[in-house]
Amino acid sequence: MDAATGSASRLSASGTPALAPKGRGRRASVEWWTGAAGIAAAAVFTIGWIIAGLLEPGYDWARQDISDLTAATAENPWVLRAAETVSGALLLLFALGLYGAVGDRWSGRVGAALLAFFAAIQVAVGAYLHLDCSLADPACRSAEHTTRHGLHEALSGVSFLALLIALFSLARRFHRDLSWRPLGKVSIGAAVATVAFLVLYMALQWESGGGIAQRLAITTIFGWIAVMGCRLASRPAAAESQP
Repeated sequence: MDAATGSASRLSASGTPALAPKGRGRRASVEWWTGAAGIAAAAVFTIGWIIAGLLEPGYDWARQDISDLTAATAENPWVLRAAETVSGALLLLFALGLYGAVGDRWSGRVGAALLAFFAAIQVAVGAYLHLDCSLADPACRSAEHTTRHGLHEALSGVSFLALLIALFSLARRFHRDLSWRPLGKVSIGAAVATVAFLVLYMALQWESGGGIAQRLAITTIFGWIAVMGCRLASRPAAAESQP
């Protein structure tokens, strides 16, 4: 037996392959990039609504919705529209990567699919389904609106409902997997906090405090997405470093 054959035999006997399994490196790369896309999605959207709000004259952060910054009556609607479209596209990539990582069980498949649904609506809202005017204005709420304005309001509600279901579904999936289990508690906490903020938002909508409650709900959601993105991006490296 020559030295090379002996070395291969020793590696085989120890249970450690000489080379990583075929395709493992590609999977690691996909998970890293899609995890990074989730982190970027959270950052782009958050920075977008902050900048858009700062640029909007007379914008009332405590009372007005974030969506008002994309309305046709806004001074710079393109800022948040662009951020929302890009963020949604990045979030869709993240959802696909998450599906590949946790889609081995129905709870993971449902959660990732609903997250992708939320991302698709975010792209549609950012690219086309804009408000006609600021809903904080009573005259706007009582006026006749275009179809895309109506779809914006309807789909926004549906997408948030889908997202809440995704939170609980993924929490179940994470809890059943030791490598993901810490995120189970994070997901439950994010879901409960988001529900609480949305209830407060609905109670104070278009009044002082309503805008703050909405931002707290959205920040909680995108913070959760960023945490999941970090976990997905770091998982392949952690897995490959184990003996």
